Amino acid sequence: MTQTTNKRTTTWTRVRPRIWIGLLIFLGYVALVTVVGRVSGVDYDELGDNAANLFQGAGISLILGAVVLAVTTTWLGWWRPALFERKRSVRWPIITPVLLATAMLFNLIGSDWDSYDGAFFAASLVLLLVGFTEEMATRGLLLTGLRSSLHEAWVWLITSTLFALMHLINIFLGQPIAPTLQQVLFAFMAGTVLYILRRVTGTLLWSMVLHALWTSPPSRWDTVRRTSSLDSACSSRFPLSSLRSSPWRSSSGVPKNERDPHPDGPQRPTSSTSDKPVRT
Repeated sequence: MTQTTNKRTTTWTRVRPRIWIGLLIFLGYVALVTVVGRVSGVDYDELGDNAANLFQGAGISLILGAVVLAVTTTWLGWWRPALFERKRSVRWPIITPVLLATAMLFNLIGSDWDSYDGAFFAASLVLLLVGFTEEMATRGLLLTGLRSSLHEAWVWLITSTLFALMHLINIFLGQPIAPTLQQVLFAFMAGTVLYILRRVTGTLLWSMVLHALWTSPPSRWDTVRRTSSLDSACSSRFPLSSLRSSPWRSSSGVPKNERDPHPDGPQRPTSSTSDKPVRT
């Protein structure tokens, strides 16, 4: 056991935190999610089509990721520095997480709960694990490793940047480039908010809760039957909050087998003859 001491944490760990360890854990998690997603055989834009796709394409990777991260954290002895701050920061920045939580509440209120069936709801509950896995991989273990040598400003910048870039893997899972880049931008801002929440509250647990609820409200998964009533409103009030590039829904917001083949309205039948009356 070794003692780790800095301005933010003082605790006993089995393995002394190092930058390379935190980076290795982060990259390992990203690789695991990518490989499992590819092996599942579920295309990115089909994840929201039904419960089976949602669980196989996203849920399994989150379960495996959660187990691997928990085992790794236990072996390293990093639970305390990964989850808790030695000293909280000033309180006023809490306004940013509060705004994010408010936007999340709007999403929950506007969700189309009637479009859920039991199987799909159960599959979507598994996705709450994203709050644990992504927070532990970035603002937990990666942050712990970075703090061993870097100034806190670098810790914020690197964890938020890598958290954002992590979403580029969605391109390899079938998501178009444009919405993925939008998602990366939003992820950087959200990562900053979640970092602030950790510093202000003194624990990563609240960041995990907010992350899980923000990523997994029913407004993300109601594409099984229809788009939520508030989703279009959110896209104008909170352009990034609707997350049409969310990793758990199709890019069009409607399952492939339910999309209108003629979105611009019914097509007039074609005919080889003119529709004009023939003069006699």
